[in-house]
Amino acid sequence: MDEQYNCLFCGGRVNKRARLREGGRASFCDSCLRKLGRKGLLKRLSDGTVELIKPLMEVIANYR
Repeated sequence: MDEQYNCLFCGGRVNKRARLREGGRASFCDSCLRKLGRKGLLKRLSDGTVELIKPLMEVIANYR
């Protein structure tokens, strides 16, 4: 059985965690990843990782 995680922002189920450019992993659903990208808070890199543009606490505060 595959591990499942919850999206950091909406709580939805996520099968795979995102690899962060700075190291570590976080759980974001595709919908929240798109929203973070549209808000300029995250960018997807060609190596498959995602990079938060601001510190995580600031991203969380600006997500809504």
